[in-house]
Amino acid sequence: MRRLLLPFGLGLLALELVSVVGTAQVVPPHPLTPPPPSLKTVAVPVPEHFGDFVKDKAAAIALGKALFWDTQVASDGRVACATCHFQAGVDVRAVNELNAGANHAFDVGGPNHTYSPGEFPFHQISNPEDRASALVRSKDDVSGSQGVHSARFNDVAVGNLLDDITAGALDPLGFSVDGLNTRRVTG
Repeated sequence: MRRLLLPFGLGLLALELVSVVGTAQVVPPHPLTPPPPSLKTVAVPVPEHFGDFVKDKAAAIALGKALFWDTQVASDGRVACATCHFQAGVDVRAVNELNAGANHAFDVGGPNHTYSPGEFPFHQISNPEDRASALVRSKDDVSGSQGVHSARFNDVAVGNLLDDITAGALDPLGFSVDGLNTRRVTG
């Protein structure tokens, strides 16, 4: 009988350890988080000592709104910041918003590519709740915002709307279509 007691006790201990470890690995489902509140209900954060720099907050807000819509303060003197960023501060364009990423090779599309919903996400696994699930796709490309055309800055052209630049060479980063440079995209 003593011979059976030791294997029985070890078996019971192993069974208990397996049941404890098995229950410890059960992950409860993620609770649904409520959507964030409307930005109209969120107070705008104000830097410390704000009053030392801004005497009239209403005038500062009016100035900011005016500059946001002013084409004269834009990078090219023609297109205001608000042209692209008036929708909650984001760029909602779908054309030419793709950067080749760290490998410098376009995987999703190319310069002047138009996004389609099926191209997102660029990195996708079969089960989003399981990081170890099978990889569906992984693209190195980055979705960004349009920047500037490839050009060399020569000098500030005082009194002129545009600065002195040299353009025309084919973009070495690949932002061109049929020999014509497109705007570079942030990435």
